[in-house]
Amino acid sequence: MLCAPRRALRFSCDVERPAADRSTNSWSAHREGKTRVKKTIHALLGLPNKAVVLGGWFVAALIFLLDTIGPLESAVAVLYVLPLIVMQERAPGRTIWFSAIAFAGLALLSFLINHHHPDGIAPVLRLVAGLAAISVTAAALHDSFLQRQLLLVSRDEARSNEIRYRALFDGSGVPLWEQDFGDLLRHISELKREGYDDLDCALSNGSSSLPSVVAMMNTTSVNSSSLRFLDVPGLSEASSAIASLYLDEEFPLRELLYAVFEGAPRFEGRCVVTSAEGDLLSVSIIFTFPEWNGAQDPRVVVAVMELTNEFSLHPHFKALKAEHARTTRIATAGAFSASMGHELAQPLGALVLNAQTCLRWLRMNPPGIRNASAAAERIVSSAERLNNIAVRARSFLNSAPIPVEQVRIPDLVEEILSSLAVKLRAASVAVDVYSVDDIPAVLTNRSELGQILTDIFAIYLEPTAGRSLTRAIAIEIAQIRSGFVRLSVRTTVARIQCTSTSELVCSSSADIALAFALTKATIEALGGSISLKSRLHGDEVLLDIPVYHEI
Repeated sequence: MLCAPRRALRFSCDVERPAADRSTNSWSAHREGKTRVKKTIHALLGLPNKAVVLGGWFVAALIFLLDTIGPLESAVAVLYVLPLIVMQERAPGRTIWFSAIAFAGLALLSFLINHHHPDGIAPVLRLVAGLAAISVTAAALHDSFLQRQLLLVSRDEARSNEIRYRALFDGSGVPLWEQDFGDLLRHISELKREGYDDLDCALSNGSSSLPSVVAMMNTTSVNSSSLRFLDVPGLSEASSAIASLYLDEEFPLRELLYAVFEGAPRFEGRCVVTSAEGDLLSVSIIFTFPEWNGAQDPRVVVAVMELTNEFSLHPHFKALKAEHARTTRIATAGAFSASMGHELAQPLGALVLNAQTCLRWLRMNPPGIRNASAAAERIVSSAERLNNIAVRARSFLNSAPIPVEQVRIPDLVEEILSSLAVKLRAASVAVDVYSVDDIPAVLTNRSELGQILTDIFAIYLEPTAGRSLTRAIAIEIAQIRSGFVRLSVRTTVARIQCTSTSELVCSSSADIALAFALTKATIEALGGSISLKSRLHGDEVLLDIPVYHEI
C-alpha cells in the first residue's frame, strides 16, 4: 500500500467558496438525516406488530357481526380484505395466510347461520365473491411480503458494502476523492442530441468551456489523505483545489473529457504539480467510472498516486544497466580472447614462415632478390591482416561504430577467390559460385566483410585435428527477403572421421563456432547476422547482410 505523500499541495483558484463549510463526507450526512426522519415517523405513527394484528382481528369481528346480524343483503365478506391490508406491513407471511383462512371461515360461518336453506343462488355467489377476494388478496400480500424481504436483504447488503467502502475510502493512505458527474453526463447527452459527435467541435463552437465543464464535476467527499495532499482543512477548500488542479495546463483535462464522452470505464492521466514547499511532484490521477446505466449512479472515484520516487529511480536504473552492460562485455572478453587464438594463429604462422623464407633467399649467394621480395610482400599482407584483426577487436570491445559503404557481394567474392587461388590449388579444393542476376548492393564495410570471408575460407582450407579435409566449397548469393542479401558458404569434406553426427558437431563445428566469435560480433555491428549449420558431410555458413538503399 502506498503511503500518502507528506508534502501537501498549494493551489490557487477563483471559485467562490461558501460561507459555511460542509461536512467532509456529505454522503454520510445525507444517510444519517434520512435515518433521523424515519425514526421520527415511526415514533409518531408506529405501533407494535401485535397491536396491529389484534386491531385487524377486531375489524374482522365487526365485519362478521355486520354480515351475520346486519340487514345488508350484499357481499359483506369482501370487506375481510381490509384487515388483511392493515396487517400486511407488520405481520409475517404465515400470519397473513392464517388470518385469511380464519376470515374465510368466519364468512362461511356467517353464511351458514343466515342461510340454512338458501332460497336462491345469490347468497352463494356473494359467498364465493367474498372467499375469492380474501384468497386473491392474501396471495398478493404474501408476494408483496416476499418482495419486501428481498428488498430488506438487498438494503442490508448495500449498507454493509457502503460501510466497507467508506472504511476503505476514509482509512486509505492514498489520496481519494469522490465526485458526482451527473451534471456533466446530462450536459454530454444534450450535446449528443444537438448533433455533436466530437467533443472538440462542441468546445470550439462555444457550446461548452473548460471552466464550465469542470464546475459540473461536483466533489462530494474526500478522505483525510486527500486533505493532507491538497493542504486544505475541509471539503469546500478541497473542491476548489481539485478544480484548480483540473484547470492546470499540466493536467490532461481534454483527454479526461474524451474518456467520459466515449464512455470509457477508466482513465489515467499524469501531470506535474507544485507542492507547498515549491517541490515538483509527478503524480498519476486515476478515474474509475461506473457503468453509465442511465446516470443512476454517476459517482466517480478518483485516486492520486505519487510517482516522484519512481521517476527518481530512473537515473540509478540507467547507471545500473550501463554497469551491467560493461560487466557483460568484460565477461564476453574472456570468451573473445579464446577465439583470438584461432584468428591470430594463421597470420602469425604465415608471418614467421615468410620471414624465414625471406632470410633464406637473402643469405643465398647470389641472393634471390625476386623470391625474397615476394616473401616480404607476403609478410606485409600478414601484418595488415593482423592489424585488421586488432582494429576489429578494439572496435568490438569499445563498441566503436564501423564505417559502412556500398558494396557488391559478387565482385567482393571474386576478388577474395582470386587472392586465395594459390591456396585453393594447393589444397585441391574446388570452388563453385552461384549468383542470381540483379543482386543489389549491400551496406557494409568492404574491408571488414572481405576479411571475414577470407577468415572463413582460411578456416576450411587449413583443417585442424579432428576435422576432415575440405574437398569442395559452394558459394551461393541470393536476395532472401526484403532488405537483405544472403551469402551461403557450404563445404564438402573428403572423409568423415567421426562415428556419428553428434561427434562431428562436437569435434568440428565447436572449434569453428569459437573461431566465429569475433566474426559474429563484427557482422552484427554491420547490421547483419551470421549462422553456422553442421551437416554430416560438411558445414554451412550463412551471412545475411542489409541491402543498400539510396536516400
